Order: sequence, then structure tokens, then C-alpha cells
Amino acid sequence: GVLHGSTNSLFSEVYVNSRARYLSILLMFFGLGAVVGPLLVGIVLTYTVRWYLVYLFFGIITFPLPLFFSRRKLYRNIKSYVVKKGGNCLREKPVTSFLFWVIILANFLAIGVQVAFYSWMPFFLAKERSLSPAVASYSVSVFWLSIIGGRALFARFFHKSDLYHSLILGTGGAALFFVLSFISDRMILTVLFLI
Repeated sequence: GVLHGSTNSLFSEVYVNSRARYLSILLMFFGLGAVVGPLLVGIVLTYTVRWYLVYLFFGIITFPLPLFFSRRKLYRNIKSYVVKKGGNCLREKPVTSFLFWVIILANFLAIGVQVAFYSWMPFFLAKERSLSPAVASYSVSVFWLSIIGGRALFARFFHKSDLYHSLILGTGGAALFFVLSFISDRMILTVLFLI
């Protein structure tokens, strides 16, 4: 969570004039990691019962990350880039804004529902739709593939448009397909609604 938040801030500082586009691209790679994780879990569950190997593997591959971010030259280059480009960030007190708190609440609800959805969906598919746990874990990858696609579209086209309409369209569509994915009893429709 700290890494995710800080890399968002880093991209916002570096790409001041086109941060919406580059944050969307950054988040596509966040989604790519979220696709690969469940795929690996599914593969491990298919070929072995040693589920703890997934945790061991992810624990080992994250060790080099602090070494990468500990390079001070990286931050000096970013600071000089921002100064040269004349990027200045908005220095206000957002906590005094009503809109700030509405957005905070919306994020709280959206992220909470998103995490609950992709955490609970494999269990639901295994228990209620009689899929194997390995195949059910792939539903999380399908879910994240659609998020990557949405972020790619936003980075390419929608970041320049009226964000008001994109937010209404996105949240309305998410609510509709969220409900449809649970009430559908046909597997192909459930997968389509997940996407």
C-alpha cells in the first residue's frame, strides 16, 4: 500500500502536465501484477497442494525492490527534471474542501468493494458454481485484465475528456455488472460480466 501510494505521487511530480495519462499507464502495470499473481496461484493449486510456495515466491522476488528505490541519483534526476520543466504542484489545503471528503469516501467505498469482489469471487465460483479452486482463481486474473484494458483506454482517449462523465459511466457500469455477475447462473455470462 505504501509503495503503491508513493509511486503514484512520484509519477504526479514527474509528469505534472500529463499526470492523468501517465498515472493510468503506471496503474496498468499494477493491474498486470494483479493478473499474474492469481495465475501463479491457479497453476500452483493445479499441480501441487503446497499453496505456501506462492507466498514464498512473492516474498523472495520483492527483496530487491528496496535496493532499487534506495538509489539517491534517481530522486536527484527527478527533482531537477521537475524544476527544469517548471512544474508546480497545487499547494492548497484539500482537507477543508467538501469535494475532497466526497472523493475520499467514494475511493473508500470503491476500493473496498473492488477488493471484496475479487477476494470473494473465487470462493463464490468454487462454492456456488462448482468450479475447481484453481480455475476459480483465474477469475481474478480476468477481472484485472479488464481493469488493465480500461486503464489503457483511459490513458489513450478519455483522460482529455470530461472526467465527470467518465466517472458516472465507470461507476454505473461497475455497479450494474457487479450485480449481474452474481445473479447470472451461466458460467460464460458470469465471466463476461466480470470483464
